[in-house]
Amino acid sequence: MKIRVKQLSIIRENSLHYDWLYEHMMALGNEYKRRYGRTHMSIDKCGHLHEAPADIPHEPFEQPPQAMPDEYKSSCAIDAYRKYYCEDKREFCTWTNRDIPNWWPYAEVVELVDTTDLKSVGL
Repeated sequence: MKIRVKQLSIIRENSLHYDWLYEHMMALGNEYKRRYGRTHMSIDKCGHLHEAPADIPHEPFEQPPQAMPDEYKSSCAIDAYRKYYCEDKREFCTWTNRDIPNWWPYAEVVELVDTTDLKSVGL
């Protein structure tokens, strides 16, 4: 999926958006470390971004744009992304060293991945 300028512009519109995105990035980094046992390079390179630049205004938080086809969008981003992944992206979903989430309707067709196999091929 291509990142659109509109999606990136929300970061600089508001310091709360910036903070939200930073926390999201760090959570993704923690998930990567949990799954694969090492720190992702982006976390090493971006850890210094913990404070929003001084020139970003401080405004009320607004929900970030949902980067998906309109048919999946909802007032709740979490519900929208769950529906999007369940209906349009389920072919690539795997859970590495993690239980399948209870909201995933296709649990019987998903293979859990053991990272021992990934380490043997250099991943």
